[in-house]
Amino acid sequence: MASIQYITTEGERWDNVAFKMYGNAGLSAILIKANPEVSISDVIDPGTVLDIPVIQEFEAEVNLDLLPPWKR
Repeated sequence: MASIQYITTEGERWDNVAFKMYGNAGLSAILIKANPEVSISDVIDPGTVLDIPVIQEFEAEVNLDLLPPWKR
């Protein structure tokens, strides 16, 4: 599966990164599974390089009700 790299900044959490990358904070489990070497904690250390799997839109199953109106 293709992936891209993302470098975390101060105060980022798994759900924040999932929302930035996929538009759905609920997909954080995909990120956690793709980065087993990164500890699961409240906040990810800044400067951590994460592998972000590229997923197809249908795999994401975005819940439109959770998105802000301008992204629906």
